[in-house]
Amino acid sequence: PEDNIINGFVADEALSFMVWDADAEVEAWAEPEYLNGPEVFTPHGVTRLNLAAEVGEPQPHIWLSGYVNHFGQVDYDDEMTEDWDFVVENRGPGELVVSSITSDLNVFTFVDYQGGEFTLAQAERDTITVRFAPDAEEHFVGRLTLRSNDPDDPVIYIDVDGYGVEEVIEPDIDLSVNNYFFGVQHVNENGWPNGPFEFVLGISNVGGGELRVTAVNHAGSDAFSSDFEREVVIPQDETYNLTLTFDPDEAIRYDAMFTIVSDDPNDDIIQFPVRGIGSDSEEYFLHYPTPGSHAIIVQRAYLQLPDDGGEVDLSEGDEIGVFTPAGLCVGHVVLEDDGDIGLTAYANDPDSNIDDGFIAGSEMTFKFWDWTLGEVLEPVTIEWVAGPEVFEVDGETTVELSAEIEELERQVGVTTGLEDDEGNDLGYWDFGPVHVDDAVEHTIHIFNSGGQTLVINNVEPNHETLECDWDQEEVSLEAGQGFDLNVTFTPAAGLAYADDQIIVHSNDPDEPEFGIYMTGTGSEAEGHYDYYQGPADQSHSILVTLTMSGERASLYDEVGVFNGTGICCGSRAIEDPAQLLGVPAFGDDGGSDFLVEGFHSGEDIYFHIWDHSQGNEYIWEGEDGEVEVEVVAGQLRWVEGGLTRVNINVPDVFFIRPVDNMEVDEGDLVEFDLELVNPPVENMELEFANPDLIDGLGDWTLEDGTFSWETDPYESGRDDPYELQFRAYDPDDEDVADLATVIVLVNDINHAPEVVTEVRDQIFAWDEENEVWTFTVDEDADWVMVIPDLREFFTDPDGDELTQFWWDQVGGVGQEIRDPDEDDPYSYWIRVTEPEWNGRIEGLALTADDQRDDGRDASARILRRVDDSAGDDLMSSRSL
Repeated sequence: PEDNIINGFVADEALSFMVWDADAEVEAWAEPEYLNGPEVFTPHGVTRLNLAAEVGEPQPHIWLSGYVNHFGQVDYDDEMTEDWDFVVENRGPGELVVSSITSDLNVFTFVDYQGGEFTLAQAERDTITVRFAPDAEEHFVGRLTLRSNDPDDPVIYIDVDGYGVEEVIEPDIDLSVNNYFFGVQHVNENGWPNGPFEFVLGISNVGGGELRVTAVNHAGSDAFSSDFEREVVIPQDETYNLTLTFDPDEAIRYDAMFTIVSDDPNDDIIQFPVRGIGSDSEEYFLHYPTPGSHAIIVQRAYLQLPDDGGEVDLSEGDEIGVFTPAGLCVGHVVLEDDGDIGLTAYANDPDSNIDDGFIAGSEMTFKFWDWTLGEVLEPVTIEWVAGPEVFEVDGETTVELSAEIEELERQVGVTTGLEDDEGNDLGYWDFGPVHVDDAVEHTIHIFNSGGQTLVINNVEPNHETLECDWDQEEVSLEAGQGFDLNVTFTPAAGLAYADDQIIVHSNDPDEPEFGIYMTGTGSEAEGHYDYYQGPADQSHSILVTLTMSGERASLYDEVGVFNGTGICCGSRAIEDPAQLLGVPAFGDDGGSDFLVEGFHSGEDIYFHIWDHSQGNEYIWEGEDGEVEVEVVAGQLRWVEGGLTRVNINVPDVFFIRPVDNMEVDEGDLVEFDLELVNPPVENMELEFANPDLIDGLGDWTLEDGTFSWETDPYESGRDDPYELQFRAYDPDDEDVADLATVIVLVNDINHAPEVVTEVRDQIFAWDEENEVWTFTVDEDADWVMVIPDLREFFTDPDGDELTQFWWDQVGGVGQEIRDPDEDDPYSYWIRVTEPEWNGRIEGLALTADDQRDDGRDASARILRRVDDSAGDDLMSSRSL
């Protein structure tokens, strides 16, 4: 869909099929029998079918060694002739029958073939000799016709021609120039219009007959090349254009020699020298100084506006170049200050085999480079003030120069630093994925790209996610002047901010409110890499097995998926080293020309690997190096809904071999080995990096690489897993280290409440019939015991709070003692019985301390005096 050429199916288009029979060497349309799946083209669809085709009998296939021939010049006066052979071959499985070969002119005849039919089996061939015997001084153009039973080519034509002459005139090669200097050109990295630079060399036949150029070779720098591919025939008085190319990539001088080979009997080999110079100069015009020069004083250089609109002088940064009649720049100057402008034109070096400057007496022309417009201005009108008007060594000339131009405008220009493949600034900026609430700053340059004064009275963002440091009331900019503006992007949510702009308010007549797109996306990723999470149905799933030095990668190591512009389009960190890693690669919705949210269809997929423990990044951009990628299934080109499985390995990395996530119950032993992979030295030390995490929760040891932890049976369990960290380091250089994390989940085991021994033995009794604990107040007692808080009769091994519930029923009062753990509760039901009584003494409570086996509370009190709310004397008390 991104190509302007139809190069495949479109959705719902009908399917059709052909088959090729390799034995019969024929093709035929096939009739499909659809078994299942769609019968029209469906992206990512799968169709199962049978195909049937009728291919018929084996067919012949004719092949000729040549289909055209130029006999050249033949002396008819002396009855001379010229012969040419061509081969007829059957390259098909069927028998080839050549029924006839005929000529439409009697000057073209056959030597051995006498007419009629002949037969060729498969792979069999025959040679036919054609003779040219001119009978007049004339250019004969004829055609041979070959007929056969080849179903695809039943009639073949062979074009022939030749010259009948009284005297054979030999071909004579002539070149348009004898050498060529490409001049000084910008290298590719500079950003100006750059290579490859081309020159067309004319190769002519100024003799008779036909000139055959059989080869064009070159020796020297590979920065030069030609478009010559195969032998070229140049008829009399015609020219063949050979394109030579210069493509420099360094700021150096390049030389080469092209060799032109032909059948010219006098100049069968011609040497053609070329030269070019690469430059990384920031100036537009470039030249190469040579011995001998001509001084030029430019009193004034200006632009003439149309319709008597006035004159504008060239300004600082503009350039003037002087050129030879061949279009070679051999002198230039960059304008800096007001006043006369000094310019030097250089002569051709007589000691060089290259024409690299002016020849005495040749015409001088000029060109302007207008920095503010970014254009070459020509033609330049010359007013000769003094001195010679042609080039002279040691000459001195004074001139005024001018060029006509359309009216200059005031215009807002911007450079953001985002460039296309040719180095042109795109005029917008994409911050890419930025983590939510993080602030990222970028500097852009705003300038006057016109010729008149530009007044900017305000610069402001159109959305709250953008801020800029504009703090002026207004600023006036002359042509080419500008200022830097710092823009900050702070996404507030995981959204695509495709319409965010910086608005420049000015007196630009075309765009008084000039918008500069400053787009970006908000990332809610929790790992090292930020990316925009697009819709799940616009993603390509990548299943990754990540290894370091061939071993499973460690916890929290991360795989990021990147497109060709360096934008992360999805990532995942390892949460369990034993599991396959699923990484999404999100696509771009195509809704903005300025914002890249993710991959486009068919775009290559690249990987960045983040080593969490050591803080190192490894990058794979299509070639194995510091990262090795093996495609197990699928492909590394993004397709919506695609699935790819890869193995990724980062070789030669030192780390602690990962330990699988563990789950135990409190009171269990946690034990595992810590092994070093690819250690840089032999005497690596290993330490438990965060022992405070389990302080007081059981004893631990780390000996000979084995870690053991006896978890506390009551206090170590919790909902969140422990992240135990271990550090391996070089004792002589502690910067050489790795930190490994082992995830251990210790389950909180719910221990049953236990009845205090003394209470159980002396206060309670077990009622087997009802399966409850009971206690009874003596019917003869002259006081009634107040029902106590029975929680005080039970220990609580877990240390959490017990709860109680009251209930009333005939014959007594009951309580439930419950451990509140929702997953595995323990309950004790207590039935409290009491005798009939006539009065009520309140204020006595039966109590017990929460005793524990560990000796933290060894005391127990069962009866204590609390209050006598009735006001009479208490009769007795007991303690245990």
